[in-house]
Amino acid sequence: MADCSEHKARALRNEALCAHLRSTAPLAFPDWEVVSLFYAAVHLVEALLATRGVHSNDHHERRRQVLRVLPAAHGAYRQLEILSRDARYSPERLVTTQRVATAAECLRQIKTEVRRQLP
Repeated sequence: MADCSEHKARALRNEALCAHLRSTAPLAFPDWEVVSLFYAAVHLVEALLATRGVHSNDHHERRRQVLRVLPAAHGAYRQLEILSRDARYSPERLVTTQRVATAAECLRQIKTEVRRQLP
């Protein structure tokens, strides 16, 4: 299992991917911007869990852990997860710049809560 620093590095890579997509092809891949922001959140949560010797096996288990250890970020995490799932599996729901902005705000809230607890 990955440790805290490995998960933090993955989170940064996912954020960097979002920034790269935004800067090199603005508005071309908003769906992947949202997905990369969600996976940045996944790895931030896993980084925190790793400091407690816990690892999630799937999204359902991770949602339960977020509710347990990051209750103030649960709403943002859930919203970001839904935005990401819609971007991946619901092509009829266009990913707008507003959805990307919402996803970025959700990640900001999650990062704030994770940073409060990381050693």
